[in-house]
Amino acid sequence: MTTSQRGGQSVIEQLAAYATTESFDKLPAATVRAARLAILDTLGVMLAGSAEQTAVRGRALIEHRRGATEATVIGTPLRTCVEDAAFANGIAAHALDYDDVQQSLSGHPSAPILPAVLAVAERGKASGAALLTAFVIGVEIEAKLGRAINPAHYEAGWHATATLGVFGVAAAVASLKDPAHIKEESARNKAVRDFTVKALADLGYKSTDSQTNFIFTDIGKTMTAAQFRDACAAKGVMVGRDFPPLEKQWARISLGTMEEMQKATEVFRSVLKPSTTTSSGKGQ
Repeated sequence: MTTSQRGGQSVIEQLAAYATTESFDKLPAATVRAARLAILDTLGVMLAGSAEQTAVRGRALIEHRRGATEATVIGTPLRTCVEDAAFANGIAAHALDYDDVQQSLSGHPSAPILPAVLAVAERGKASGAALLTAFVIGVEIEAKLGRAINPAHYEAGWHATATLGVFGVAAAVASLKDPAHIKEESARNKAVRDFTVKALADLGYKSTDSQTNFIFTDIGKTMTAAQFRDACAAKGVMVGRDFPPLEKQWARISLGTMEEMQKATEVFRSVLKPSTTTSSGKGQ
């Protein structure tokens, strides 16, 4: 996928423009009928798949959480946050491998899209028309990408349901324009980032200012980024790749959930050890 096209928008810009301007009123009647059938079909296989051991194991990973009750886990009395509901319902939708297929995608279009759309739409109390439109947007995006890169993508061994479905999910969920979800995720990311930066600062290591889900931390007084990554990996925590020319001094640390980063910072403490600094900023 290129970043620009001669005389027009890039592919990314074209897909984004489509996702942000599509509406239920513009959908052809045949598209609405096909989408309704696909949604009904996927709900059916999702309900049937929810009893499979694969789906049961997936739910076991989230049932211990005591957080938001924003969305339904199909086939169960469980309600959980949108991410966990999409995760559990996505497993169930594909558990029996009876979910629909699409030729240009060379994969299953509905299984990745519908669980995410259902969860976010339920949380935001979106209308049926908005839900269906988001579903169509997601399927269109992944199918168009499939048409562009298949059959080479499929023949190389990639499972497009996952590799291209994720782009469809992003577009579909974004089209629902859930401001509460965006605000909450931004706040959650900031809380995790502030916690991680402080934990590292308490050890004597400064991190860059960031508005994203990763930080760069100056660990050059103690080790290189590669040494830090290897030491953390040995303790079960994965740290991002080198970012030349920063790899001699700065480690890129991606942020997870608060629970994940609490565990990660314990590993960071054992690997880095507290670093004292002088007034000049040099380690002692």
